[in-house]
Amino acid sequence: MKKNFLFFALIVFMLGLVGCGGGSQTPIEEEDKDITGITLVDKEVTYDGSEHTLSIKGTLPKGVTVSYTNNVQTNVGSYNVTATLSGEGYKSKTLSSTLVIKNRVITGISFNDKEVTYDGNLHHINITGTPPEGVSVTYKSGTMGVTNEYSEVGNYVVTATLSGFAYDTLVLTAKLVILPFGGQSFTGITFENKTVAYDGLAHKIEITGNLPEGTSVVYSSTTAGITNEATEAGTYDVTVTISKEGYQPLTLQAVLTITENETQTFDNITFEDESIEYDSFEHEILVEGVLPEGTTVLYTSNVDGISNKASEVGIYNITVTLSKSGYETLELQAKLEIKAVDKERYIFVDGENIYFNNPLDEENLYVYGLEGLELVNRDEAKFIVGHNGIMYYVSRGLISTSIKSFSGDTAQTAFTANAEYLVSDGTFLYYAVNPLFGDAGIYKLNLDGEEPSVVKVYSGKAKYLTIVGSDIYFANGNDDYKLHKISTTSVDGTSTQVLDLKVKEIINYNGSLYFTVNNLLGDYLARLIISSNTLVKLSSDNAKYLVVAGGYIYYSNVDIINSTVYGKGLYRVPLNLLVDNQSSGELVFETAYNISSLKAQDDSTILFYRLEDKHLVSYDVTNKTLTDIMDDFVPTDNPSMQLLSKFESFVWGNRVYYINNYVDGALFYYDTKTNENIRVTSNGVKSFSIIGDYLYFNQISYLVNNDTYMINLRQGGLPLEISSNDARDMILYNSFLYYVKENVAGVGTAITRLSLDGSFTEVDVYEYNAHHLTIQDGKLYFIKGAGVDEIWRADISANGDLTNIVRLGADKTDWFILGGEYLYYRDSGLIRMNLDGSNIEKIISKYDPISFFAKDGFIYFTNDTLLGPKDGIYRANLDGTNIELLFENTSGNGFGIEMHKVNNYLYFYSRSGSNGDGHFYRLNLTTLQSELIN
Repeated sequence: MKKNFLFFALIVFMLGLVGCGGGSQTPIEEEDKDITGITLVDKEVTYDGSEHTLSIKGTLPKGVTVSYTNNVQTNVGSYNVTATLSGEGYKSKTLSSTLVIKNRVITGISFNDKEVTYDGNLHHINITGTPPEGVSVTYKSGTMGVTNEYSEVGNYVVTATLSGFAYDTLVLTAKLVILPFGGQSFTGITFENKTVAYDGLAHKIEITGNLPEGTSVVYSSTTAGITNEATEAGTYDVTVTISKEGYQPLTLQAVLTITENETQTFDNITFEDESIEYDSFEHEILVEGVLPEGTTVLYTSNVDGISNKASEVGIYNITVTLSKSGYETLELQAKLEIKAVDKERYIFVDGENIYFNNPLDEENLYVYGLEGLELVNRDEAKFIVGHNGIMYYVSRGLISTSIKSFSGDTAQTAFTANAEYLVSDGTFLYYAVNPLFGDAGIYKLNLDGEEPSVVKVYSGKAKYLTIVGSDIYFANGNDDYKLHKISTTSVDGTSTQVLDLKVKEIINYNGSLYFTVNNLLGDYLARLIISSNTLVKLSSDNAKYLVVAGGYIYYSNVDIINSTVYGKGLYRVPLNLLVDNQSSGELVFETAYNISSLKAQDDSTILFYRLEDKHLVSYDVTNKTLTDIMDDFVPTDNPSMQLLSKFESFVWGNRVYYINNYVDGALFYYDTKTNENIRVTSNGVKSFSIIGDYLYFNQISYLVNNDTYMINLRQGGLPLEISSNDARDMILYNSFLYYVKENVAGVGTAITRLSLDGSFTEVDVYEYNAHHLTIQDGKLYFIKGAGVDEIWRADISANGDLTNIVRLGADKTDWFILGGEYLYYRDSGLIRMNLDGSNIEKIISKYDPISFFAKDGFIYFTNDTLLGPKDGIYRANLDGTNIELLFENTSGNGFGIEMHKVNNYLYFYSRSGSNGDGHFYRLNLTTLQSELIN
């Protein structure tokens, strides 16, 4: 009874602290230092067949290292090179610059005009000079089938093109003139090149000069269907042949060029690399920025069958091509990397049951046993240990961390502590606490009494606890994590250094400690025989996740050199070596991306996770057989919705903009023509509005600071910061933006107006929390308060102030709309009243419209009632008649809020909570079928 009373009192006390904003202050963490004085400068070189690189300038601080990406290049091109600076105690910093390798230039070549007299023979013109090795020359003329030689009288334009690998193409032009021999000549005739801009009209080139009567003039071109006239943009080689009896024929050439109209460019569009840990789900990278309406977006990659989405471990080079009439096509490249990341997970064997973290289901606790694979609970169980026949583990939460017990059915909180490295000696549980600041130490927990009791054994940071007899061995953070021990009976005692070596991964077996020595010249696996204090080097491997089974120490070899030479995977060495072994251990099972988090199931069976697919597997080292415990597990595409999700959406043209709470609250739009989702912002958006062609949005810009921005959606470009205030419910009237200003706690404090005349002056016009701001006919309507409250109205004066603030009726509501001469609001049904608050009447009863809007002569609303009409989305006439069910809520996706109608579709969020999933949907108003958008 005492235990229950004290537990209840503790809960009440903690709730009081939360409600009052009280409680102890979390110690301020010391921030890592910035890395300064280092630059990475652009470089431009000419191709020479050698490798070229960029290098940082400046002196790196001690302990800071640099790693380059995309830095060694030989071939011609422009390469984005990144240098990542990192080191303990410093903020990681990434520098980017461009390495440009240019083509070589062809020199020493000329192509000269030539003039000869007609003699019936072929005459030609060639380049002079010797082309560089690997450069070839091709000739072309304006006459079909002719390169650089002619026999007939005329003026001929010949082009010589020189090209070769890593050379700029050189194009030279010369003229071959064959003069007539005998007979009269045509004189004073010219045929000139002509360049015009495309305008949809036909353009042509003609000879100028006087011709004798009876002269024949014939135009031809190398372009099919074209003589000397064309309409479309392009380059047309035109030949004119002039002839008359008694005259030498004259052939002339000229070029008609029709240029494209001046094109626009896609501006402020980014396509960034993304690196993601493997989780079995598809991931994609999308262009970010505001695209002009009608833009075509095409994704491709260097991997067959992949566009911009992938799920398997690997590196995918993605290309996006943006195109639109009147715009220069833009091609961008980015890299999607899905990594096999090593993370410690926890496994516990209890008879036939194997308990483990499932990395393919948010690290939740699962069990594999006689009934197959089953979810146990939603805890990420860490540091699992058996204690007196019961499984104990550490469960981390948002505001606290607890030690929980699990006896096979349900988990119960045994004790609240920020515990790590949980171990048991059969009588007590021991754990370490390692905060950045504060009361670090090793603690002993007694769970046998009426209520838990805890004793501090040691003060200081500690890792890798293991118990041998009456001593706790650990890596001591107060002594550079060297091996120490302390008696289990100590009370805030002093530890003893066992070895003057930094250690990790400590376990004990049969009178010996096994651990990895953290050595500057290379980590290695070692054994300490406790009775004689003898240290034996077991292997040269950097061993991780040590377990004992059948006379061996098994481990994951994370040594970069050894695993590269011998292979990654499961290694072992004999337990009882008495002399140093300078070699690597025995590779028992090889994998592509290594393994993690080992556990011995018995003397011949080792459990571990494969990094490439995060599956828990069982390996029989005797029979050399592998069993995939998660082979039948199919993860569901069910990512977690972000905390404090926001539900706002607006329509602009063919786009429906919405906050995607499954992608960090970033702003997206759904293109109703192409059925594509486009990411608009990289950061989370707290609130936004679209008014005319302008998008106003409030996003996190630095740490937890929210600023407000605006951008013209039609023109694109960069967003402009217009306020450092945390703004929501933004609306526009004349040249003022009105919004509700929130404080640091997220509570509205005032209605504020912001001048959009360029001064961005801000004035609080009504110092009270409000929401649902709506403007019509120079009046501001709003709900006074944070949630369910009364509707108020104010006049907007010429200077933007609010006057004549009055309440409309006495009912309280959380949702209203304006429709023509009426105001509609929710209150035990749907109520309609005049805009001055008179003539209140209920037009829809028996329904609870949690969200509604009016368009095209109808009211669309969502019903949520315990009894009566079905829950779902409905449509009715504006007077509340002819109610019809459009979409019944049967699986949590029919509780629509933030609804919009675009063409023949209804777009909506499914309300979060027990009656919805927070996803964004659309409903076909003809077929009445819904589909998921995000």
